[in-house]
Formats: sequence, structure tokens, C-alpha cells
Amino acid sequence: MNEAERKRAGELLRPLVTESSFTRAIPGGPSRWRKGAQESEWFPVEPKIVVEVSFDHVTGHRFRHAARFLRWRPDKSPRQCTIDQLLSPN
Repeated sequence: MNEAERKRAGELLRPLVTESSFTRAIPGGPSRWRKGAQESEWFPVEPKIVVEVSFDHVTGHRFRHAARFLRWRPDKSPRQCTIDQLLSPN
């Protein structure tokens, strides 16, 4: 994602920021793999906007390793996008 896309993402997602429901380790927290490196900011958002991502692996209903933004999907409703699609792709 280039700088213009990051800015656009911030504008779209800022109104959707919500409280975290995590009770344990929060995504984007300190990493044992990137000690000393600046961590990316992470915040929970309401599921109102759909994006397509690429990823290497899913474990226990979580993306493992890097999930990368590919494109915005205004043609999709959040209700159409479920974890089942990742675990059992067509």
C-alpha cells in the first residue's frame, strides 16, 4: 500500500474505530520478532468496509504472517465475507 492509499485508508477507517474486545495479546502489540523496530499502529474497526488481501497461512481463524492489502471491494458486503471462505476456498 503506497502513501496515498494509506491516507485514504485512514480517512475511511477513522469513523469506524471501536473498542477492542481482546482480552489477551492485542494484534499489533510488541513483537518478539521485531525487537527495536517500530511497530505498526493497530486499532479495531467495525466491519463495514471490505478489502481483498493476500496471505500465506491461516491458523485458528487468524492470519499468520503478513496479510497484504490488494484492493478495496465496494462490490462486496461484509456479510458476504466469512472465515469459512479462507478455510475452505472454492
